[in-house]
Amino acid sequence: TYFAKHQYEAGVTVVTDPWMVRAEQADILILDVEMPELDGITLKDQLAMEPDCPLIIFATRYADAMSKAFNRNVIGFLLKPVDSRQLEDMLELAILHLNLDKEIELPHGRRISTGDIVRIHADRGYTVLHLVSGQPEDGGRKSLDQWEVELTEQGFLRIEKSCIVSSRHIKSFRDDKIILKETDKDGAQICLRVSRRRKKECYQQYLCYLSQIAKYI
Repeated sequence: TYFAKHQYEAGVTVVTDPWMVRAEQADILILDVEMPELDGITLKDQLAMEPDCPLIIFATRYADAMSKAFNRNVIGFLLKPVDSRQLEDMLELAILHLNLDKEIELPHGRRISTGDIVRIHADRGYTVLHLVSGQPEDGGRKSLDQWEVELTEQGFLRIEKSCIVSSRHIKSFRDDKIILKETDKDGAQICLRVSRRRKKECYQQYLCYLSQIAKYI
C-alpha cells in the first residue's frame, strides 16, 4: 500500500500496514486491491464514510475488480505491473482534483472554500460572491479581473464583462445560455447568458473542465 502525502510538493510515504492510512493523513492513496490483512476494497469503503477521505488510485492484477472498487473518491486503476507513465498521469489528475478547491480570504477577513462559490458579479466598483448557501458575500473592491486570475485553475469562467461562474455549479451549457444547479429564492432555475464574444472560449474551457475533473466530484 502506498500513501502520497500531498503538500503541493513531491512528498511520498510508503507503508505496508493498511491501518497506517489515518496516521499518515494522505491526500492521495495508491492502494493495492489484494492485501493480506485488509483488502483494498474494504478499506476504500471504510474511508469513504469519513469526511476527509483521500483520493484513491487502485493497483490490481484483476480487471474484474474495478467495478467493485469504484466510488466517487477513486481516480482510476492501474494494472500490474504498473506502467510508470500511467502512474504519473493518474497522479497529475489527482493533483488537479486536489487543486479544484482552495481556501481563500475575503477582503473583510473571512475565509471560504472556492467550492462554495457559485458565481461572482461586479456591481458599481465592488464585487459580490454568491454562495451555495444562497447568501451573498462582500468581495470588496477586488475587481472581477483579479478574481478571474485567482480562480481560473478552479474552473471559473468569465461569461461576460460583469460575471464569473464556477463550472462545478453548471447544470447545462447550451448555445449562449448556462443553467446553474442552484435555484433562486423562489425555487426557479437560474439562467445566465454568455456573451457572444466569450461563448466559444467559455465552452472550450467548460469541456476541458468536464474531461479532467467533473466525473470525480
